[in-house]
Amino acid sequence: MGLFKKRQDDDVAWYRHRNYKGSLSEDQKMELDSIRWQSKSGRHPAAKFEDLPDEVQSYIISMKSEAMESRYTAPGIASL
Repeated sequence: MGLFKKRQDDDVAWYRHRNYKGSLSEDQKMELDSIRWQSKSGRHPAAKFEDLPDEVQSYIISMKSEAMESRYTAPGIASL
């Protein structure tokens, strides 16, 4: 067994894949890495839905409801 554990493909960022052909410099990649690993869990630092304030959760829910409602009341679907 080696000293280093092989990382899963899920753990490798898109800009760190071997077949990445973009123009990011190593400094830019390191900056993205620091953002990615800010939290102790290694997850992206963006908030989870449950962590958002109640007002924001309500707003998001109402927007989703409106979007779903507009899908089902679109012309052609209402006649079904």
